[in-house]
Amino acid sequence: MSYELAYCLARHSDLRPCKGLGTSSSTYPTAWFLAELKQGRLPWVQPWGLSGHALVGVPRNALSQRPYRGVNILILWKAAIVRGYIDHRWLTFQQARAVGGTVRRGERGIAACFLGGPAFEKPNWRPDGPKGEAPRDEVMRCTLFNIAQCDVLPPRFSAPLITRASCGERMGLEEIVARCGLEIRIGGSQAFYSLDGDYLQLPPRSSFSGADSFCRAICHELIHATGHISRVSRPCVASTSSVNFEREELVAEMGGAFLCAMIGVNPVARHPELIGSWFALCQNDESELFRASGQASEAVAWILGRINA
Repeated sequence: MSYELAYCLARHSDLRPCKGLGTSSSTYPTAWFLAELKQGRLPWVQPWGLSGHALVGVPRNALSQRPYRGVNILILWKAAIVRGYIDHRWLTFQQARAVGGTVRRGERGIAACFLGGPAFEKPNWRPDGPKGEAPRDEVMRCTLFNIAQCDVLPPRFSAPLITRASCGERMGLEEIVARCGLEIRIGGSQAFYSLDGDYLQLPPRSSFSGADSFCRAICHELIHATGHISRVSRPCVASTSSVNFEREELVAEMGGAFLCAMIGVNPVARHPELIGSWFALCQNDESELFRASGQASEAVAWILGRINA
């Protein structure tokens, strides 16, 4: 699992161990995610763009402009909807102070989670040290505030929101697929990624309800394709077990939602029939949420790397 330590943070002092959040360090986000699934909801399916709500987008650090990753995308998406924020930019208390701003008195932040490991917790640890065992990764907590909770921020933080572009105005998804070394084959009635042939199969455009629906299908299957051994190599893509199928679909569901948000398409639930299976999966092992969301972000990062190459 990739480290996010200090990925979007100004200083390490903003990070704190997730103490008091449950029986284990991963309980906090997992318990929230399970509560959503129990209600038949997926955190990425929200009323984006409706009156009083933000346009769809990926949460970003207000200073670095880098997008947050993994489970933090889900946490911050839900916070934006529940609290009515129309901006996807976030920062820490110290970051607000660093640019001359302040968090308003009484405002409550959102606890984002980052993985701490040997380099952070034990900088002198070496693999050839005593017992040769690495210390266990620890989930660290960082409190983030939306820029709507801050005052006296520089003018650049007041820039107007970018309006949602239509699918035809974005970089063509077919071109993105081609840059990933894949092709789209049109035909049949099912959308899927062929591991043996290494291509995306999609029904004709006319069978989709609209351009966005077609885009969602491409995004979902493209995430599956990143699991190929020549890309990020996710073992679950080639597995025939039902549990690994559920794991891979959760990665594709999240990754497809992240990718859709980046190109301005409202994410939807593509496999709502698996919500019960995902609930059982994450309930049995709290690390599953971190694994799936982390792999989803890894897949999206790989795709973006091909786009920007």
